[in-house]
Amino acid sequence: MEVFQEGYKVSDNDKVHSRNPTVDMHTYRFKLNDTRIEICDVDQIVDYLRHWSFNCGEHYHNFILLVVSMSDYNIKHEEYEGTLLDECVEYMKVLLNNKVAQNCGLLIFFNKKDRFKEKLQDLECRDDIAYLMPHLAPQKAKEYLSKGKFEEKHMLDALCKKFVDAIKEVKNRDKNTYCRFTCAIDSKMMEGIFGAIKESILEESLLNILP
Repeated sequence: MEVFQEGYKVSDNDKVHSRNPTVDMHTYRFKLNDTRIEICDVDQIVDYLRHWSFNCGEHYHNFILLVVSMSDYNIKHEEYEGTLLDECVEYMKVLLNNKVAQNCGLLIFFNKKDRFKEKLQDLECRDDIAYLMPHLAPQKAKEYLSKGKFEEKHMLDALCKKFVDAIKEVKNRDKNTYCRFTCAIDSKMMEGIFGAIKESILEESLLNILP
């Protein structure tokens, strides 16, 4: 096999396919600059989410990392009306209405940015822009449907807006939300996570100190 040949270099595609999906709950603990950090990697099974909720300490700085597959924007749900992306929006709303989650910062990683762009460039997927139309300027949508031209930023903003509007519907939520568009081989992913967490903790600390 090619991978056992001398001088073989691991490709980005190899890295993606070598990952193991989360099927239950895994906890990782470590220290960073004398700060104790615990990461709970949780599957979407309700029992695991409930276990995570019950084990959140009162004085912890808690953050939820929600990873969203952007390329699911046009994949129809097998059981319900809408797409798999719509299901993710509804899941997020249920999660944020959880009493524990209301006290958590939210990090949304819009993953598979590369695959999302590929679909936008695919003629066969062009009509699927209908799923993003409510959040896209009419002129931009018309130009895309007729000529296939688009600015990536406008499409990313339209997809993100679906989640922003859903977050606004959550009552009694005053924690910050951070968004990042990424892909599986994003070398700056962890840097983005810790940067957002650090900013949120510093902001909360200042609010507790200043009158």
